[in-house]
Amino acid sequence: MQTQISDSIDAADGKERLDAQIKKILSNKKILSWIVKYTVTEFADMDLERIEACIEGEPEVAKIPVYPGKTNMESITGLSIPLDEVRKVEEGMLQKA
Repeated sequence: MQTQISDSIDAADGKERLDAQIKKILSNKKILSWIVKYTVTEFADMDLERIEACIEGEPEVAKIPVYPGKTNMESITGLSIPLDEVRKVEEGMLQKA
């Protein structure tokens, strides 16, 4: 017999599965590069392959719980270089080629 509670549990289970699938899609570097290109002004002129190469490692999905101000405090890795410095390096590489 279906009750309001069991209906809510079934609906939540469906939402969790949908959430998991959406997270898988959004963790794809090709898809992330499109999102970054068209939402982050600084990357608008960069080609998608270059943006994808800037995404270090593999995106972590649903591995770290989210607590405002308490998580991911130490998780940023890579070089701490401002974007204008990255562009200078790229320009230098292009001029050498």
